[in-house]
Amino acid sequence: MGTRTDQSEGWKRCVEAVREAADIASTFDGRLSHEPMDGGVRLVFSHPGRPIRSFTLAVSGHAGEVRVDARAEEDKARVCVYEGPPKPASVMQAAMQAIGRWYGGEVRRLGTT
Repeated sequence: MGTRTDQSEGWKRCVEAVREAADIASTFDGRLSHEPMDGGVRLVFSHPGRPIRSFTLAVSGHAGEVRVDARAEEDKARVCVYEGPPKPASVMQAAMQAIGRWYGGEVRRLGTT
């Protein structure tokens, strides 16, 4: 899907849905915080005595479609977590699932090191 070429109302609502998902997730654990970025959100996981790790969700789109890509700081590849019509509820659900997978991995990583 390329980069965002216009900022349609649907695209803006999907960006807000991704940010809302990050806001909800960050309320469950004080080690998780988030900050808006152009077209998405960056989440940060910090645990005392461990390096800070981050995760981004970015929304792009064109021609009535949006795509949400996720990328953990340590990975170079982006993973598509949603591609389809600009439906904020569907985008938020996909974002929450992606955040949950990443967060769960970070918690498990702490348990093994």
